[in-house]
Amino acid sequence: MVGHASTSLKGVALVAIVGLVTGCQSFKDTLAEKAYERMVASADEQKEAFHFYDAYELYSAVAFDVHERALEDSSVVEDPEVYRNAIDCAIRAGNLMAAVALSDTLIEAGLGDQQDWNQRVNLALNLGNDASARAILTKASEEFPGKPWIEEMMAGLATLEKFQEIEVVAEVWPFRPHADNLEFGAVQLDDDVVFVRSSESTDITTMVDGWTGRKYTTIVSVPLSDSTARESAYARSQLSSQSLMSTVIPNEHDGPVSFSADGLRMYLTRNHGTAVSNKEGMDAKNLKVEMFTREPGKKWVLQEDAIGFNHPSYSVAHAVEDTARNLIFASDMPGSRGGLDLWVSEWKDGKYQQPQNLGDKVNTRGDEKFPFVDGVNQLFYSTDGRSGLGGMDIYRHDLASGLTELLGAPINSYADDFAYIVNDAGMGFLSSNRDEDVDRIFRVKMGEVTAPFEVTLVTCDGLVVANQPIVVHDTYTDVRKEVATSPEGVVTFDAPLGHMMALRFAGNGELAPFDLEGLRAADKVLYRDQAVLGYDQPQNDLAVRLEPNKSITEPLAVTFFGPDMERQSMLTNLEGELTWDVEAMLGYTSIKVDHIGYRTGTAPLMDQSACPKGESIVMTLNQEVVIDLELIYYDLDDAALRPASKQELDKLVNYMNEVPYVRVELSSYTDSRGPKEYNDYLSQARAQKCVDYIIAQGVAPARIEAAGYGETKPLNKCVDGVWCNERMHQENRRTELRFLVN
Repeated sequence: MVGHASTSLKGVALVAIVGLVTGCQSFKDTLAEKAYERMVASADEQKEAFHFYDAYELYSAVAFDVHERALEDSSVVEDPEVYRNAIDCAIRAGNLMAAVALSDTLIEAGLGDQQDWNQRVNLALNLGNDASARAILTKASEEFPGKPWIEEMMAGLATLEKFQEIEVVAEVWPFRPHADNLEFGAVQLDDDVVFVRSSESTDITTMVDGWTGRKYTTIVSVPLSDSTARESAYARSQLSSQSLMSTVIPNEHDGPVSFSADGLRMYLTRNHGTAVSNKEGMDAKNLKVEMFTREPGKKWVLQEDAIGFNHPSYSVAHAVEDTARNLIFASDMPGSRGGLDLWVSEWKDGKYQQPQNLGDKVNTRGDEKFPFVDGVNQLFYSTDGRSGLGGMDIYRHDLASGLTELLGAPINSYADDFAYIVNDAGMGFLSSNRDEDVDRIFRVKMGEVTAPFEVTLVTCDGLVVANQPIVVHDTYTDVRKEVATSPEGVVTFDAPLGHMMALRFAGNGELAPFDLEGLRAADKVLYRDQAVLGYDQPQNDLAVRLEPNKSITEPLAVTFFGPDMERQSMLTNLEGELTWDVEAMLGYTSIKVDHIGYRTGTAPLMDQSACPKGESIVMTLNQEVVIDLELIYYDLDDAALRPASKQELDKLVNYMNEVPYVRVELSSYTDSRGPKEYNDYLSQARAQKCVDYIIAQGVAPARIEAAGYGETKPLNKCVDGVWCNERMHQENRRTELRFLVN
């Protein structure tokens, strides 16, 4: 049958037509030995043709008839191989209760060996009867004392009990408890539930699947609001006319289906039209996936060749899209590790690429099938190749971290559990044969499964960020919640598995805003992390004062030094203060502060490359020499230096020799008498006369500049048109120094 199978892929429609032997019960108590041989031979043919249900009926008829005769006549010899074949076919056809009856009869007749006892224990486990399994093992230990395989199976039961302790916060209940037919693989589309059901056709030409003895499957739908409503034939009502003929084929399997998140694409699993020789040498029709797109009017139109990796020589089935539109599907194509593996085909450049096997973290030597990917890229699938609660079990695989885990009860049971699918609200479906060993659809309501997080917030210099508001942002649902850090700087919150979380801090004036992205839980364990916060616009502050208690009349020069760094200079304000951005000056290791006539002040700078925070530097400069520029005077209408002026300039030369990294501007001013243009010329000439003198004493020309400002900056009221005495005019005829910065 398409999709669900206990031991192997059952979606194979065999072409070989084998005559069916009927009326086995009418031969009871009258069959002769040759009749038995003919029935067993016919059963062998049915089994080889994968008609397991028909083979089971023939084998079991022979086994039970011979057993009744043996009870009456001790000379009658029973053949254990007939029992074993009957049990095998019953299991393959999905009739576990019949397999139990045959197995019990085989063992009670004293014909069972180790493998038979082992199989009987597994049948009990598959039916959810752990107590019966233990009782059978106890009886086996009496039959085979001291055998290692008994101890191994006892250990296996102990492992099973541990798996049974795993629980999932969920509710599970039958979706259509009174359905008469096999049903599985439910998915929701709009307001309907679309699922797979065995055919109800009463046409005399309708054949059954020889594997299971059930009719072939078809796709139907019912309203989500009324699961008891009569099913609609989904293929006939929803597929466009040009697709109908290729979709509705008698005596073939259709389904299951899956839909893209936007409801615009459908992926249908069905049989190939061409039969090929399989691994057992039988002609069989493998499975393929067809892609349909939804057109106006809600009709589905087949997209020919959309799935380029279908091939009659192997099966491709159960295709679903992940969140990036990549296609994940089950296949036994070359390169598979076991029976059916899960594969992924990347959607790129408008088409599906060459499939890649999902690897050992997902696939086993058993079968992996019925994949489903939720909105946060969590892959759910069913497998019979891993330890679990029995039969096929549903596992969750985190595609980001690679973590794979078994879902506990009530999602999984002792039986086959498969076709799990839920929406973002946790509502959905699964399929299982946990009731009466018949595939049924169950409604699922998942509780929110979360993992706890503890994130410690510290500053880049190791201080805890205590009592600060933090926004916990679920980026998947866009839900935001404000919490506060503890006195120890810890943020605690719970995050749904698979959801990408972020912590957001708006800043507080001292600490800079920050976002911590990528917090994601793949398992229900405690996650611990640490976030390091930086400081908001970190700045260094400098405060300088002059001794002996002098006021600052000109900005002070602050020069920055560092290995392999180009020297830079800045100027303080007239309060002796300077502020600079830490990050802009990273790499500088010290500063020197200079004022003409004062001893240079030096201070180291903290290395803040790892944590720009800022520091405050306080410095006092002590005067070494008095350079009284007021003693540099000029006669009226003259640029010549007086002898007293040269003495002061000599002091400046000495200072500049001691501080070879500073540059200065020597500026000259005139009084307001005389034409303005002439005063500009005269002041420039006076300044240049001083500079020439200083350069003549050995100071590099690049370190000093001359500037004449004429009468533009008087120190008093003596401007044009205002009478002043000579002393007041002399006050405006002056020379000043100021530092230049690069």
